Amino acid sequence: MAGLNPRIIYFGNINVTGTIRLRGTNNKIIHERRVSGGQWERMVIDAIGVSLEFGDLVSEQNPDGTDAIRIKATVSDVDVVIGHSTGYFSVYNAADNNAVFYVNDRGNTVIAGDLIVDTDTLFVDAGNNRVSIGTASPATSAKLDLTSTTGALLVPRMTTAQRDALTAVNGMIIYNSQTNAFNFYENGAWVTGSGLA
Repeated sequence: MAGLNPRIIYFGNINVTGTIRLRGTNNKIIHERRVSGGQWERMVIDAIGVSLEFGDLVSEQNPDGTDAIRIKATVSDVDVVIGHSTGYFSVYNAADNNAVFYVNDRGNTVIAGDLIVDTDTLFVDAGNNRVSIGTASPATSAKLDLTSTTGALLVPRMTTAQRDALTAVNGMIIYNSQTNAFNFYENGAWVTGSGLA
């Protein structure tokens, strides 16, 4: 229909065999329906993508200038982006300027913040480069903090020959299953609590 604001409005079903083509600077398909409470639900399809009541599904070059499909929530929420230069699957922060989580083309997973598994089963403190198991608050001076009243630290167990095949560095610890003793590598040699191992 011609005019300043041309539009076609249908109520009911439309069955089309072939192609529906929209041309112009502001063409779009708008689907609206009443839901409970008298509110309207809407979906808008245009050249940018699909805009839904709760967010958008768009094909665009943001946020990093590479073609991608983005699932957008509200302005204050994060976005999920599929296919761009940072990774094949990414989650962007609310400001849309940083991928806080992504998986790259080699399957590597990068997390910008802390990694938390079941509150305190595993906690990786990204800001302080600390890891803890059994607590979400690792000790300040510990790189690895194991906290438990029901389990213990189990170090590697091996024979003397297996131990000697290691490229040892000072500070290593193993349990020697052949001599039934802890072995420590210090000052360039394997020792036990009582001397050379």
